[in-house]
Amino acid sequence: MRGAAWVLAWLWGLLLPVLAQPAPAPARQAAALRPLASCALENGPRNARELYAVTAEWPGGIGQGFRPPVELAASTSTHGAAAGQSVQIEIEAPQAALIPPAEWLGATFLGTSRRAEAPAGESRNADYAGLRASVLSRGEAGDGKLRLRLQVPPNRTGFWGEHWLIAIAACDRDAKLIAYGTVPIAVAPSRLASLAAIALTVLLYALVALGAWFCNADRVRRIRAARARASHATAPPPEWQQRWRKALGHMANPVFVTQDASGYGSLARLQLLLFTLAVGFVSTRAYLSSGAIPNFSTDVLWLLGIAVGGTSASRLIRSNAGLTDANRLWLLQSGVLEMKERLPQWRDVIAADGEIDVTRVQAVVFTTITVLALVVGGSGDLSNFRIPEEVQYLLGLSQLTYIAGKAIPSETMRQLDQALTALRQAEAKPDAGAELEAARRGAAGLLRQVFGDGFSAARLAAG
Repeated sequence: MRGAAWVLAWLWGLLLPVLAQPAPAPARQAAALRPLASCALENGPRNARELYAVTAEWPGGIGQGFRPPVELAASTSTHGAAAGQSVQIEIEAPQAALIPPAEWLGATFLGTSRRAEAPAGESRNADYAGLRASVLSRGEAGDGKLRLRLQVPPNRTGFWGEHWLIAIAACDRDAKLIAYGTVPIAVAPSRLASLAAIALTVLLYALVALGAWFCNADRVRRIRAARARASHATAPPPEWQQRWRKALGHMANPVFVTQDASGYGSLARLQLLLFTLAVGFVSTRAYLSSGAIPNFSTDVLWLLGIAVGGTSASRLIRSNAGLTDANRLWLLQSGVLEMKERLPQWRDVIAADGEIDVTRVQAVVFTTITVLALVVGGSGDLSNFRIPEEVQYLLGLSQLTYIAGKAIPSETMRQLDQALTALRQAEAKPDAGAELEAARRGAAGLLRQVFGDGFSAARLAAG
C-alpha cells in the first residue's frame, strides 16, 4: 500500500504543473489562426504610412484581422545622420521556432519611417517616408545578425534636427509580413551640414594656400621685378589692394599651392591635395551629421596611399633625367642654361621635357573622376565607399607610370643628351668650325624646347 501511494504521489507531482497551466486564451488562439498581413497590395507595395501601421504601430487599424508579426531587436552604430545619407542597421536573427531558417534566409526587407515630432493621432502622409534597404550580410536563423544599409529619412525643416523612428519590415517570398524591427534616429539637415563642411574645407585650403604664399612671396616679387625691368616699365608700384588681389589669384591656384622647390607644378602633390580635401569634406559632413567620426573604407585609404606614395617617390627622382653628369655640368658652367626663377603653370601638370605626357593626362582624368565620386558617393556612407577594382588598378598604374616617366628619360631628353655630347666633342676639336656650328644649331632647338625661357641662345652662340 505504501508503495502504491508513493507511485501515485509521484505521478501527481508530474501532472500537477501541466494541469496547473492555463488554457490558451481565445484571443491568442484566434491570433495564431489569423493570416499574415501583406507587404504589398494588389496594385503595388504599401505606402510608407500603411507599412508603418502594420509594423511599428501594430495593429494600427490596418492590422486588425491579421496575425501579428514577430518583433525583432534592431540597432544602429550611430544615433544620427544627415538626410540623404545611409546608415547600417543590425537586426537580431529570430529563433528558429518563430521563423524557419529557410524562410528567414529568403526574406526581403522594406524600410519605412515616421517623424517622432508629429502629434499622435494627427500625423499626415508627409510625416512618413519610405526608405531604400539593401542587405549587406545575412546571418543564419538563430545565429548571427542581419546587416542592412538603410536610407536616412528626409529632414523636413531643412535647417533644424528632427527625430524619426525607422521600421524595417521582413517579408517572405509571398510578400507576407513575418517580422519587423524598429530603431530611432536623429536626422540632421543635410544643407546645414554641407554648408558647414564646405566652409571648413575652404578654410583648410585657405590656410594651406596662405602658407604656400608666404613660402614663395619673395620669389614672386623677384620675378615680377625682373619682368618689369625686361619690359622697361616705369609705372609706380601697385597699391596694397592690387598686390593682395594678385596674391589671392596665386593662392586660389592649386598648382601654385602644390609647386615644388624649382617652381614647377607637381601632379603627385596636386593629387594628394585634392584627395585630402575631398576626404576632409566628406568626413566633416558626416561628423556634423551624426556626431561621430566616420570609419574609412579600404578604398579611401588606398586613394590616400597612392597620393602619398607618388609624392614621396617623386622626391627621390632628380629633374632632367636622361642627361649625363658631364652634360649637366657643362650646361651650368657655360651659362647656356640660366637658372631663372619661374612661376608654376597648369601645363606643368600634363607636360614634361617639352612634350605632352599621356600618362599624366590619364592620371588627371581618373583623379578628377575619383574625386567627384568620393564627394558625391562618399557623402552617404564613407565606410562603405567602394571604387571598382578596374579603376583602382588604373589609378595605381597611372601613378607608377608617372613615377617611371620621371625616372626614365623621354625621347626628347635622350636626343638632347646626344646633341650636347656632340657639341662638347666639337668644341674639343681645334678646327671644327662647320661641325661646331652644326652642333650648336642642333642643340639650340632641343634646349629651347626643353628649357624654354631658361635657355640663353646668346651664351650658346658666344661659346
